[in-house]
Amino acid sequence: MDVVQATDVLERDERVSFVAQKFFKRWLWLAMCRRTRQIVAYAIGDRSETMAQKLWQARSLSCLPDYADEYNVYPLIIPREQHRPAPKDAHQTNHQERWNNTL
Repeated sequence: MDVVQATDVLERDERVSFVAQKFFKRWLWLAMCRRTRQIVAYAIGDRSETMAQKLWQARSLSCLPDYADEYNVYPLIIPREQHRPAPKDAHQTNHQERWNNTL
């Protein structure tokens, strides 16, 4: 990623996909820098706390505020001082959601 700026924040979200049949579900977990639109971390697996933890460990920008939807695993892995839970209508994860739709 480019040089981190003091105003940078991360957006994180997860999306589901499957191969051939719906029981082959795989979740793609992503963390994106809002300013640069760069994906700074990802994890692929199920929709569990373990996978959310893998995404957290994969990211290198652990000092930035982190916006995510209100999925119940995020408060378990993101430190309270960084976690910014946001309902969909708060528009805090719009860039990540738009990127997911493009996929």
